[in-house]
Amino acid sequence: MENELHFTVDAKSEPVRIDKYLSTQTGLISRNRIQRLIEEGAVLLNGEPILRTKEKVQPGDRIRIRIPPPQSGAIEPEAIPLDILYEDSSFLIVNKQAGLCVHPTEHRKTGTLVNALLHHSKELSSIGGVMRPGIVHRLDQATSGILLVAKNDDAHSKLSLLFKTRQIEKIYWAIVLGPTPPEAGVIDQPIGRHPADRKRMTILADGRKSKTMYRILRTGLGGTLLEVYPKTGRTHQIRVHLRHIGLSIAGDRLYGLRKRQGRGAIERLFEGYPGIGLHAKILRFVHPITGEKIDLEAPLPPIFQSVVDQMICLNRSKNDS
Repeated sequence: MENELHFTVDAKSEPVRIDKYLSTQTGLISRNRIQRLIEEGAVLLNGEPILRTKEKVQPGDRIRIRIPPPQSGAIEPEAIPLDILYEDSSFLIVNKQAGLCVHPTEHRKTGTLVNALLHHSKELSSIGGVMRPGIVHRLDQATSGILLVAKNDDAHSKLSLLFKTRQIEKIYWAIVLGPTPPEAGVIDQPIGRHPADRKRMTILADGRKSKTMYRILRTGLGGTLLEVYPKTGRTHQIRVHLRHIGLSIAGDRLYGLRKRQGRGAIERLFEGYPGIGLHAKILRFVHPITGEKIDLEAPLPPIFQSVVDQMICLNRSKNDS
C-alpha cells in the first residue's frame, strides 16, 4: 500500500533546493532517494509534480511525497541469525554483529542485516526504499551493537522524529589506542566528506555541526575504554572525533593512527576480529506509540568483553562490566 508524507515549508525558511530541504528537514529519507522519487513524479509541490531536483521551495509551500510500497522480491530474505533484544508490532531492536553490513547496495545484494530482517519479518517500513526496508538509522559495518528497525511507515516516521529532536539516547563503548585522554571531554567539531578520499569523513570548517562527549571507564593493556555519547548523528562521527584528539579505535584501519610503534596486547586480541572496538551499547527512549520507557543494553562481543575484563576499573561506583 502506498504511503504519503506531507510537509509545509516554514514561513521563516530561506529558499532552498527541494531535495536538500526534504533530506535535512525531515530526517526520514536520503537525498538520493528523494531525487529518485522526484524523477518518478512522486513528489508534489503545491499539488503539482516536481519536474527538476533543483526546484527551490519557498516559505509556505506545501509538499507531498508518495512513497511506493517495496518491490516484492527485490532483495532476497536470508536465514542469517539475529540477536533480537526487543520486538513488538511497531519495531524491533537488534544487537548487530560486527562485520555485518546493514543494508544491500547496488553491488552487494546478499549477506546483510536487511536480508536477515526480511527473513524474520514480512512487515518492514517502506520509507527507506527497496534497499533499506525498516532501517531508521544505521551502524557502520565494522561497528557492533544496538540497531532500531521499524515495521511500518508510521513507526518509522515517529522514530525518525525522535532521532531528529534528540529524544533517543545512544551510548557507545569504545576501546581506543593512543595517549590517555582527559577523564572526560567534549569534541565539538564540524564533519564533512574528505576532499581527497570519498570513503572517509574528516573535520571541515564548512562541515555539518557535530558534537561528541565521552568519559573514561577503564584503562589497561595499553589502551583506554571510553563511554561515548554522540549528540549528533554524522557518518563515522565517533571515529572521526576520536581521531581528531589523537585516539584510534582498536582495529580501525580506516581512521587508525598510522605511526604507532609495534603491536600492543589489544591489537593482538583484535587480530582476526571482523569489526572494530566500537559498540553501540545502550539505547533509551520513550515508545512513540505506547509511551513505554525503552531502556536496552546490548551485550559486548566476546573479544570486546575479554579486553574490558582485563582493564583496570577506575570508578566502580559509576561503571558496569
